[in-house]
Amino acid sequence: MGPIEVPNESLWGAQTQRSLLNFSISEDRIPKELIYALAKIKRAAATVNSHLANLDEKKRRSIVKAADEIANGLHDDHFPLRVWQTGSGTQTNMNVNEVISNIASKEVGTPLGSHNPLHPNDHVNCSQSTNDVFPTAMHISIAIKTKEKLLPSLKLLEKEYIYKAKTLQAYDPSENRFLPDRYVEGKCPKCDYESARGDQCDSCSSTLDPEELIDPKSKISGNKAEFKETEHFFLKLSALGEDLIPWLETKEDWRPHVINWAKSFVKEGLQDRAITRDLDWGIDIPVDDLGDGKKIYVWFEAVIGYLSASIEWSNNDESRNWEDWWKNKDAESYYFIGKDNVPFHSVIWPAILAGYGDLNLPTNVPANQYILIKGEKASASRSVGKSLSEYLEEWEPDAIRYTLASVLPEQADSELSESEMIRRNNEELVATWGNLVQRVFTQIENNIDNINEASDETEVDTTLLKSGEEAFNIVGEHIEKVELKAALQEAMRYVSKVNIYLNETEPWKIIGEDSKRASRILYTSLTAIDACSNLLSPFMPSTSEKVSNAIPKESNNQWTLNSLKIGTQIETIGHLFKKFD
Repeated sequence: MGPIEVPNESLWGAQTQRSLLNFSISEDRIPKELIYALAKIKRAAATVNSHLANLDEKKRRSIVKAADEIANGLHDDHFPLRVWQTGSGTQTNMNVNEVISNIASKEVGTPLGSHNPLHPNDHVNCSQSTNDVFPTAMHISIAIKTKEKLLPSLKLLEKEYIYKAKTLQAYDPSENRFLPDRYVEGKCPKCDYESARGDQCDSCSSTLDPEELIDPKSKISGNKAEFKETEHFFLKLSALGEDLIPWLETKEDWRPHVINWAKSFVKEGLQDRAITRDLDWGIDIPVDDLGDGKKIYVWFEAVIGYLSASIEWSNNDESRNWEDWWKNKDAESYYFIGKDNVPFHSVIWPAILAGYGDLNLPTNVPANQYILIKGEKASASRSVGKSLSEYLEEWEPDAIRYTLASVLPEQADSELSESEMIRRNNEELVATWGNLVQRVFTQIENNIDNINEASDETEVDTTLLKSGEEAFNIVGEHIEKVELKAALQEAMRYVSKVNIYLNETEPWKIIGEDSKRASRILYTSLTAIDACSNLLSPFMPSTSEKVSNAIPKESNNQWTLNSLKIGTQIETIGHLFKKFD
């Protein structure tokens, strides 16, 4: 007991801080699912207490609002307690009470820890005992996870698409452990690539089993991998392939390398695939008949996350309905992946969805091919190329987005070099787009009092603006077809047209003798620049927003020409991009 210091920025209070100091055992924190369940209990208790006149309506609303924020994951950093603590979970229960109390204080502007307007014990914990609350929260969190993770798998089991069978799994005798498929490496039996992984070849994109590899080795020890018999659950892909052929035949708009591979993969005959592995990490199988150490393997669990995350998102807000997205035939889904994930997203995940039944299959799988660095696939794990964090030390995020999008490997592998990135940055972003913005803003600020049309629109002005409207249609069509590189090229083509217009009309030369015409040119140029910023916003959101916000407009439509606000002044916007020497 006695005084204790709590960090100023923390939403927890003294009781949590004492527990944090006194029970600093391991780094295993209370699972967030349990915290969310406790928040739901606080919400329910507040509602009941309000009905029983134990809480006034204002306090009920404060508790409900704070509890909803917690259950939606908005305050995860404020639950620092370890799993290992005494009692029946009292410290964690108090942690939730204190955070709700302080969220309410923050909301009304009272000091944190003041217990105003909510006291953590008297109000948030009203009519509750930790002995009841904590076990209930455990049951709730288990029930939610069962619904989101287990039941979808059980539906496949019910339909006999999941079965048990004995198989061989790679084993490292020197490490005395079974190996995940990706921890096995050897020569691909189909293309002779020397560094194929136990689940897939990065070179030919073939799906593999570890025992198919030639000279398989453990990536942990480098020793030759052995294969030991073990029992696992399998997904019966062989029974699901026929349902996929008619569906794949409708996907004429998919990228050729994706649809061709998917059709070929299915027509060759799908092979049943193990969905569990002997691992020391991962999601436990909720059955005992296979023995200890069985985990749901990542390829199966990861794709189900698309669905389970939607269900959890829906559960956290009564206004949301996951079925609007997964069962509504008008809903569309796009899976942006690399080509090494094509098998899982174009065939295996659709097969799981088809087996489950009554769920939307992917609308499109716009898989990119590989970015190459000096002929090798860019890879953080293999240290080929710089990491994104390394680039961000020198480059602006939008410049990185632009240069990558410019060479997007939509149809074939694309070579990327830093010299080419620098060239595109300097010539296309700095000299073409950035310079256009700088010139027009400077001319308006220095030569005319405010934005005005001044003179009538001429044919050359009309032509430029009409080209802008056409650009919105063309760029939009490319984006809808997931032809992103073509969309970016078309947007930059319009930027070049605005530059040509400005160079040919030369408002800086006529401003003295014909200020009205110069004003019209600058007005037209600024209108076109606003259009350019919108056209480029999917690729360079930050700089596009900067440009758009600097232009006063009567309307602010995202995908059409906007009318500028006459009579307003603008200031120079500064440089949009850094030039590299």
